[in-house]
Amino acid sequence: LENIVSEFKERDIICKSVLLLRDPVDRIKSAVRYNLDRKNYDEGIPLGEGDFIEALGQYYRTEHCTLRTRYDKTIENVRKVFDSENIYIGIYENMFDNDEIERISKYIGVNPEFDFARVRVNKTKSPTVNNDDIENDIKDFYSEVYKYCNEEFPVTKDLWR
Repeated sequence: LENIVSEFKERDIICKSVLLLRDPVDRIKSAVRYNLDRKNYDEGIPLGEGDFIEALGQYYRTEHCTLRTRYDKTIENVRKVFDSENIYIGIYENMFDNDEIERISKYIGVNPEFDFARVRVNKTKSPTVNNDDIENDIKDFYSEVYKYCNEEFPVTKDLWR
């Protein structure tokens, strides 16, 4: 991150960060479903695994997953490098609300396009499966992330598990 910001600064280009946080359990379930649908075994799901619950139980502890889900660490790293006015942190669960569309549009410097909220990209083809036991295990594993986000972004108390 330091190198990226430094390289842009040398060219007199303002570098901004955009972080979108999603309930960790839902983010992980979505990633597993997305990768299983595409038979992608390059991102932490064991080669040939086809069972959603098995893949979920294996994936959430992988380095690939933790790097993308430890929002507390990511945010602290971003805050060390970027000026506060160049950091946008949004919550996925409410990012399609008009107020949030306005907020990110203002941050980026574009006019809000509320109709874009109707389009969902990268939507998974098959439904995810619910399993309270594994979902509770994931929530426990990422309990520091939930605690951090609940303190830093109180809206997550209502939007997340």
